[in-house]
Amino acid sequence: MSPGLSPSFTSGSARCCIADGMKPISGRPLWVRILVVVGIPVLFLAAVWMLLSMDPLTGPGLVPCFFHEITGYYCTGCGITRALVSLLHGRIAEALSFNAWALIWLAFSGWIALGIWLEALLGRPIFKKPQNMRFWLYSLLISALLFLFLRNLPWLPFRWLAP
Repeated sequence: MSPGLSPSFTSGSARCCIADGMKPISGRPLWVRILVVVGIPVLFLAAVWMLLSMDPLTGPGLVPCFFHEITGYYCTGCGITRALVSLLHGRIAEALSFNAWALIWLAFSGWIALGIWLEALLGRPIFKKPQNMRFWLYSLLISALLFLFLRNLPWLPFRWLAP
């Protein structure tokens, strides 16, 4: 086994954790589990409150994208705030038009976070975690670069990917 790699990435039968070398949340001290059980909902509710209290389409509150300001191209994250606000208001098609890539990966990340939260709450794993986290991280990186390239092409249907 090479240094720095845990057995979870070198043998297919080992249980994979969220990050290299981390033990499952159910095996951590009680105070860590309580922090996760309380912290995840608090952060989620704070984000929802912040997004519902602003209207990025008409009012202030948006931080300008520095990549777009400098280059004139849309980055992978352009449109995320507007997409989340639209999603919270039930406008799914509009949310997907602002940033479909981020919403797909947000759903995947939310599923992982829900699994961690339920494991911390109940003390045992509820959802099966991804077995090869490197595969998902590389997929995230490759899809982000592909989305960055495609959303800046000037032809249809690629113009539909721009926010």
